[in-house]
Amino acid sequence: MVDTVVQWSQDAFATMAQASRVRLDSPFALQTLSITDISISTNDLVKLLKMTPELTHLTIGAGNERRGEKVPDPSKILRSIQKTLPLRQLVHLSMTFMDHTIDNDLIGAICHMLESRTTEQKTSKTKNLQLNGRRDLEHFTFKSYFKDPERLLTSMSRFEAIASLPGKKFKLIGHHRVDIDRLVASWAELPMAEDGVDDS
Repeated sequence: MVDTVVQWSQDAFATMAQASRVRLDSPFALQTLSITDISISTNDLVKLLKMTPELTHLTIGAGNERRGEKVPDPSKILRSIQKTLPLRQLVHLSMTFMDHTIDNDLIGAICHMLESRTTEQKTSKTKNLQLNGRRDLEHFTFKSYFKDPERLLTSMSRFEAIASLPGKKFKLIGHHRVDIDRLVASWAELPMAEDGVDDS
């Protein structure tokens, strides 16, 4: 069975978005978007989000590089949401990147983004974003693999402090990556039962 790689078409989406959004406050403006198992680059995903400034709910489920799919860089997407993307109405963000690992740098990017979208964490320099109509993020989930859980204590403490704020549902869901080569090697070292001998 051959896996089918679904390629992202920027032109097709741009045509659809333009047709559905006559003006910025149009009642037909796209508010919920789910991009899952699609081969899309970081630049194309950022361009896509620039075309959908009215989003309130965004789900990103990255593809699989082992299947030849393009996978966006989660840190760059987080920084774009923090600094440049005009997603003023975004309240729900879910991200799944199973080809990446959760390390201190990624948690740092997550925390920077969450702090920029949380009123209690805003500094005087960023309060005007809230006054201009930028809504607080209420729900955030990031799923991936933990690279080295023992070394994430400082970063996790920062994340947990943000996640503990009232009304926030922020989660990091990490799985331990299985080293397949090491697992196969360990199987090869197991003693094999002799023919005709019951090893139960």
